[in-house]
Amino acid sequence: MLNRRLEIINSKIVVSPLFLSILDSLTIFMHAFEIWSKLSKELNHEILEVACLNEKRLYRHAVQDLSEALRRRPQMILELPRTARHELFQPLLGLPQYDVLGHNLIINWLRVEGESMLVTFLDEVGVGHDGHGCADEFPESMDAAKVEKACKALYEKFPAEKVSLYLQVFPNITGVDWGVEKFIKV
Repeated sequence: MLNRRLEIINSKIVVSPLFLSILDSLTIFMHAFEIWSKLSKELNHEILEVACLNEKRLYRHAVQDLSEALRRRPQMILELPRTARHELFQPLLGLPQYDVLGHNLIINWLRVEGESMLVTFLDEVGVGHDGHGCADEFPESMDAAKVEKACKALYEKFPAEKVSLYLQVFPNITGVDWGVEKFIKV
């Protein structure tokens, strides 16, 4: 488990440089834990709520792992109102050891709530997909004008924070770097 790569020194969590270098090799642009530390409380709650309602196994896994970090039994955490529970989870999801969990929660949210955003972006850049925003292949490079046009279309049609979240995780999802980070507004 990823938590074994941690040490607790004077009540502070210290992550080994080796662990961070492994995370760096897994992603291109931004780690999920960095994204979680900047999310609004509303979007944090929405992402976790989508997992709670639509992906029970993922949510149970999150509750189990995060309740251990809070040194509480999962049942105690589940007795809290969901908004309070999700507020407790956000700072933890902003820690490097929960990067994979945080990434999975964001991907699940995009799959359930962000389908129209995914479809809009892929249509604008001209990448073929299954009609639900899932593409089998992505070109290694993309014309910057197409990417800019697609990003502007997203910001016109959807809330800025949600578009920024999608653009931050896009390189991690696709494995390509089209320079979308230049168009992140929030």
